[in-house]
Amino acid sequence: NNLLLVDIENPQTVLKDLGQLVRGKGYSFGTFINILCHGHFVYALGIDDPANPLTLLRISLADDSVFIYNDDSAGKELMPYISYAESVEFPTTDNGMNAYGFLYRPKNPDYIPDKNE
Repeated sequence: NNLLLVDIENPQTVLKDLGQLVRGKGYSFGTFINILCHGHFVYALGIDDPANPLTLLRISLADDSVFIYNDDSAGKELMPYISYAESVEFPTTDNGMNAYGFLYRPKNPDYIPDKNE
């Protein structure tokens, strides 16, 4: 699994292979989920071993540095913004069948919901 930064106007153009960059620094993350781009940083949850908990990392697009958050640093800076998946089940129009998915509720202290939501 790769984490690729692509040109939004030409998605076939890979600007940077962030997965390779992270692994090149000695980390063994094979999967990245919950990816967020903010400024010159990419934040992602990395999985290196299914037996281990997810690891929050920050990749700098400016200097290719990788910062691994621990509980203390993540709690102060980012944890208020990270939402976690909730399993949802809902009916479909297909003969009483149900569909399943994941819902990520906003968990952002800066978020103001639309009054119509």
